[in-house]
Amino acid sequence: MNYPLNHTKQHETSRSLRVVSCGLVDSSLSFVFLSYIELTFMIEVVRLKKIVLVMFCAFIVCVASTAQAISSEVSVQLVEEQASQGANRAEALPSDYVLAIDCSGSMRRQLDQVIGLAKSIIGHNTVDDQTMLLRFIDSPQVVEDFTSDRGALEEALDSMYIEGGQTAIYDALEAAAQHLKQFNQGITGRKKAVVLITDGEDRSSHRTQDEIVKLLKEANLRVFVIGIPGDLRSSRQRANSFIDRVARETGGKAYLPKTSADFNTAAEEISRQIHQ
Repeated sequence: MNYPLNHTKQHETSRSLRVVSCGLVDSSLSFVFLSYIELTFMIEVVRLKKIVLVMFCAFIVCVASTAQAISSEVSVQLVEEQASQGANRAEALPSDYVLAIDCSGSMRRQLDQVIGLAKSIIGHNTVDDQTMLLRFIDSPQVVEDFTSDRGALEEALDSMYIEGGQTAIYDALEAAAQHLKQFNQGITGRKKAVVLITDGEDRSSHRTQDEIVKLLKEANLRVFVIGIPGDLRSSRQRANSFIDRVARETGGKAYLPKTSADFNTAAEEISRQIHQ
């Protein structure tokens, strides 16, 4: 069958329109779908930003709270330390003390260590402290009279030497007590003490142990003793017995250091206690 020409053209035109319409619909759907995806993505981004913002704010609050807690704890510790330091300063008084050092032959090997120990004690002196340096063997000898000059005391310590002879510890303690009694008489508000460094065995004193302990107690003098280990066990036991007794009965303290750390501890504690 032959169709008229116009009818054929109309059919083709109609088909073209349908194709165009379908293309437009597909394009519109694609645009709508892409717009939906883009909108969904933007909404998700906004939601994530809100979550991140909330988490960041929570983190800031947590950090601030922790910092405040730490600051409060540090403040409390500082107040406590300042109060403790203030109390220690309030209790500490200037000290007049005799540093008596055994220079007998039994101390020969320990002399350098003893001098270092004595310098450590002197190094803790305050500007108001007065120290006398006394060496002894069979008799006491003043190496440096009472002074607050730490440099002069250290020079005097460097001049110390070992000498033969029998050790007279009790006589040295009596001499120290006499010097302290005569120094700064009538002046109140000062502490007086004897710091004794020895291996602890007396061999030639005119005084007995009982007499010297009684004398020191009557003079209200505290004795702090650093016992240097001796070679013989029997001698060491007798020495330690005297060291413990004279320190205990005078209100002082005895130290029997074995290591460098022990010596440092003894020096620090004695330096603090002679002011209290």
